[in-house]
Order: sequence, then C-alpha cells, then structure tokens
Amino acid sequence: MDLEALAAAFFARFKGLDRASGSYGKPPKGKPGEKVKAAAGSRNGATVDAWIAHLRGAEGLGIVPICEGNVCFFGAIDVDQYTLNLPKLAADLADIGLPLVPCRTKSGGVHLYLFLAEPVPAELVVQKLTEWAVALGFGGSEIFPKQVMLTDSSKGNWINMPYFDMANTTRYAMDKEGQPLPTPVFLKVAERLSLTETQLRSITIEQEDKLLDGPPCLQTLAKTGFPGGSRNNAMFNLAVYARKRY
Repeated sequence: MDLEALAAAFFARFKGLDRASGSYGKPPKGKPGEKVKAAAGSRNGATVDAWIAHLRGAEGLGIVPICEGNVCFFGAIDVDQYTLNLPKLAADLADIGLPLVPCRTKSGGVHLYLFLAEPVPAELVVQKLTEWAVALGFGGSEIFPKQVMLTDSSKGNWINMPYFDMANTTRYAMDKEGQPLPTPVFLKVAERLSLTETQLRSITIEQEDKLLDGPPCLQTLAKTGFPGGSRNNAMFNLAVYARKRY
C-alpha cells in the first residue's frame, strides 16, 4: 500500500469532526530523561494530505472524535500512566474480550481505541468507555470524545493520532504479546474489531454489587486494592458513598 492509499485508509478509519482538527510538530530537544511536549495548535478538519504529513513525521495530527449530529466513528480511553506494563495490558484486553486496540502514546501512556462500523451516538460511546475504563482499573482516565453534544460553534477536543513518523514511530498499536503492529495490520485489526451500535450496546461489564453506581475512583480501588496509608481517606469516602446510597 503506497503512502497516499495508506493515508486515505487512516483518514477513513479515524473519521472525525469536519470543521476542526489538531496539529503539532516534533517535540523540541530536551535534556536526557526530561519530558518535552510539542507545540500544539488547531486548524480546519483533517484531510488525506494532513494524514500524509502525519505519517511522514512532518506535522502531527489530532482528530476530534465527535462528528456533526453528535455521533462517533471511534472513541478512546486516554490512560495517562507511564509505568504501565503495556504487553500485559494488551494481553488483558484479549483475555477480557473488550474490543479495544491499545496504542502507545507520544508521552509513553496508552490510548485504548474503540472503532465503530457506523455512526454511533457520542453519549453511548462515552458511557461504554467510562464503564470499561473502571473495569480495567483506569477509572478517572480521560474519555474521548470529551463532549456528547456539540454547539453550532464548538470545535470539540482532539486526540493525538497514532503512527506519527511511521517509519520510526513509537506510537504504535500492539498485539496481545505487546509487539508493534505494522500500519496495514493495524488497519485490518481495527476493521475486524469495529462494532455496530447494537453490538456496542450488547457488551456489558460486571460491576461490584457493593459499589453499584459508585464513583469510578472507588470502583477502581475496590478492584485494585487501596494503597498503604490511605485507610482514613478510604473509610471516609466509603462512608459517604454508603450514606448517599442507603
């Protein structure tokens, strides 16, 4: 697949808002071990040419997942943790059976992408991704789209795209062994895991009965355990939850 065809395939897979997108360049050079971020900006909606520049490494691209009509063709959980065992996470997703594609981010975290085979209401996408984030122990992570409804003038919030500078990229999707997926393979996996609205609605995650409808942070801690030194805060927040529920 030549670069233009590849860019067209990415453009179709990450269909987003027509009126806005994001852009960023290569990060400035910093000291060893220092985290540096690229300058960010905004522009009109993405084009195939913008994807070509992204895949070449000339200019990074960000896509706003919510489209006109308040629907989405993709969404993501943005896990902003830099000490994750990414191969284990990829294996956990495969074991649990959640149709999410893990992609390493420019900051060393991970975006867990949900792909859709048809336009799906943004509200449903956010609801499902929030539930799945809690089930995976990532309650409180950013969910994209960040809006479930756009105003006439709203440009939404964009998320950085994977495979920037694809020949040398560190922003790649992973298989269940944590190995990088080449771009054509990634596109095939995304296509295979794409869901219809009916399929998305049918996926349910068991919640802890004792914390049913509880805050995502408490549901996450109930699954992962409360860290040392947090006893007093944990007991206080559990008591507040119990009083409100019962």
